[in-house]
Amino acid sequence: MHTERFDLRHKTGIVRLTGSNRGLLYANERQVTAEVPAEDGGEPLLKTVWEYDVYDVDDARQPGKAKCDAIETEHPFGDETKILRKTLAKVLRKLGEYDGSDYDEFRAYDQFCEAITAQQISGSVVAPEPTEEELLDSAKAAKIAEIDRYNSSANVNAFTVNGNPMWLDFDLRSRLKNSIDAAEAEGRTELTKQYGGMTFTYPIALWRQMFTAVENYAGDCQNVTEEHKAAVLAMATVESVEAFDVTVGYPSNPAF
Repeated sequence: MHTERFDLRHKTGIVRLTGSNRGLLYANERQVTAEVPAEDGGEPLLKTVWEYDVYDVDDARQPGKAKCDAIETEHPFGDETKILRKTLAKVLRKLGEYDGSDYDEFRAYDQFCEAITAQQISGSVVAPEPTEEELLDSAKAAKIAEIDRYNSSANVNAFTVNGNPMWLDFDLRSRLKNSIDAAEAEGRTELTKQYGGMTFTYPIALWRQMFTAVENYAGDCQNVTEEHKAAVLAMATVESVEAFDVTVGYPSNPAF
């Protein structure tokens, strides 16, 4: 930690250093009287200036983390210590003992921790322009997220039974299979299931046929999704990534 002084009010908060996540935390803003050289070479003059404690912190993107780094510079501690400090301060205040001479050392420490402030300074972060590689990686991440959204949408996750649209996720398909297996093991010839307020009764053989078709359809769709992701990751330009159509290649929704 070091101290800096400025003729005019400077800043409180954190500033990120170019090319790194490290930064400077300006804390404990105060006005002090300091000696400044006289222009005529005479006796130094007394002048009121702004003074700050300046801490070099590991990550200037996170004000809360920056504040903790500054506190730990003066008073190394863990999360447990922080919780105990705040709890003890509350207890002492309730008991009317916070200002007692027996707690001078604790009070100084507590007030030091509470005095440190950290806020993100708008416009103070100097971020380098992204490289072509970073732009390409960003475009790929966005396109893969788009692929996942489409794969999870009703465009893909759907089949119809007698014109009624529905979908069974993996867990529901597993439970349906268990129901079919249990009914068949008991010697039943039919199975009745409820879905969306509707009742469906079919022979066991037809249930198994529909289940197999939906399960295979879900697997085929997942294969297309993975192929799309692999294709996007192999692309070399942002333009080709952005132009990729995530809707192509999926099989038609099953209909029963």
